[in-house]
Amino acid sequence: MTGPAAHYGDALFELAGAEGCDERLLEELDAAAGLLRENPEYLRVLDAPTLRREERCALVDEAFGGRVHPYLLNTLKLMTERGLARGFFDAAAQYRRRYNGAHGILEARAVTAVPLSEALQKRLTEALAQATGKQIRLSCAVDSALLGGVRLELEGRELDGTVRRRLDALRRSLLRAN
Repeated sequence: MTGPAAHYGDALFELAGAEGCDERLLEELDAAAGLLRENPEYLRVLDAPTLRREERCALVDEAFGGRVHPYLLNTLKLMTERGLARGFFDAAAQYRRRYNGAHGILEARAVTAVPLSEALQKRLTEALAQATGKQIRLSCAVDSALLGGVRLELEGRELDGTVRRRLDALRRSLLRAN
């Protein structure tokens, strides 16, 4: 990730790591991101050129002051002052990437045609952990168009073992043969 917002995520991670509060800030970033996703208009207000910087920062103080670590509050205020509040999600994503890298965590996403049972999620997590040597943070999604199998997304790669992909490959092969 590049861009100005990502730099804020890097800087926040460096500060939190130096103070030993990186896990706390990750939790607070996730909570703040959840609130902002529920209220997307709030970020537009924070970037509104019709409000003075002081007014926009006062809104950040009102919403988050005393509820989050001062490093996170100040980062939000700096981004707001510079008209970068809408980049908050990019900064949070960069922070998570840095945190995951520092703690040996790999985020994986499994997409299946039907929901995976808890037992299958556990087996998949264990298999990925053994194969990668990292702690796995697995999220699951359902896409009935896959018909069966699983598509794994991890570290920017996609491993597609779905029935849909196999059928598409077979169809392409048959079309080439004719």
